[in-house]
Amino acid sequence: MSDADVALLEARRSAILVKLSDPDLDRPNASGSGHTIDRQGYRQSLLNELERINTLIAKMAGPFEVI
Repeated sequence: MSDADVALLEARRSAILVKLSDPDLDRPNASGSGHTIDRQGYRQSLLNELERINTLIAKMAGPFEVI
C-alpha cells in the first residue's frame, strides 16, 4: 500500500475521532415517531472501525501515537 493509502486511513481515523467526541453519543438510546436511535451501537461501531484502521496503519506505516 502507498503513502496515499495511509493518508486516507489517517483522515478517516481523524473523522471517527471527531464523531466520537460528540457529546450526544453519551446519551441513552432514544425512540419516538417510529424511529429508534441506537447511539451506543453507533458508538461501538465507530470504536470497532477505529481499532481496525489503527491496526491497518500500524501494519502499513509502522507505529504511531494518538494524541
